[in-house]
Amino acid sequence: MNQLLKSILPKSPGAYAVYGENSLIYVGSSKRSLRQRLNSHLFAQLEDGKVSTRWGIFDRIDVKYYPCETKDEALRKEARLIFKLRPPFNEALPISRV
Repeated sequence: MNQLLKSILPKSPGAYAVYGENSLIYVGSSKRSLRQRLNSHLFAQLEDGKVSTRWGIFDRIDVKYYPCETKDEALRKEARLIFKLRPPFNEALPISRV
């Protein structure tokens, strides 16, 4: 993960949405640190400038993050985002959890 992104991301719980080439690919949450969680997903920048992630290789990755006060708040935010945005790399959540 590039150093600028590391310096911007908070070390608090939160939810996040990952976009690859302007299309939403994944929504997730972190119970402890958004910075550490996103670092585990974004593996490396390749020689040709593309970004390697756990979901594939993309020309560009954008991350929108939502810092939260607690892990419970982060999980609720993640569930609402998944329900609203329907990202392709998330498994379906039961309606009762949202």
